[in-house]
Amino acid sequence: MPPLALSPIEKKALEHVAITSSTEVKRRVKILLMLNAGEKWAKIAQDAKVTDHSISKWKKRWVASKLQPQTWDDAVAKVEEILGGGMGRPKKVKAKTEVSKIVEISEWCKTRQPGANTYQHNKQVAEAAKQKGLPEMSPRTVGRLLEENKVLSN
Repeated sequence: MPPLALSPIEKKALEHVAITSSTEVKRRVKILLMLNAGEKWAKIAQDAKVTDHSISKWKKRWVASKLQPQTWDDAVAKVEEILGGGMGRPKKVKAKTEVSKIVEISEWCKTRQPGANTYQHNKQVAEAAKQKGLPEMSPRTVGRLLEENKVLSN
């Protein structure tokens, strides 16, 4: 199979994103760079600790992109769009206003039932948030949101 043909700017953008990204994105970059270097799939699979299916998937995604970056920003955007997306479940609570409402509900619940344990508190916040028209979420999701926003639930 012919090697992947990366432009010099795409190659530099891939290398840059690999330095500043998660382990999964680094693995994807490694796959593309090794394909660009003309490495055999068996070697790529062994070095990146992935299957041939993963190699094929990331090569197809890269080749399928219609973006032909001419600038650094375009190249980084292409890399992030192709390699950074599709990880994990979509967030239920996206807007900062929704998060601030959950924090507000949390504070209100603390005054209403101050002795509740963390799980019970988060469950109470999730139920109150649902009643106020916010997305339905689990007590654990509430806990994560409060933790991310440095709000102690007790």
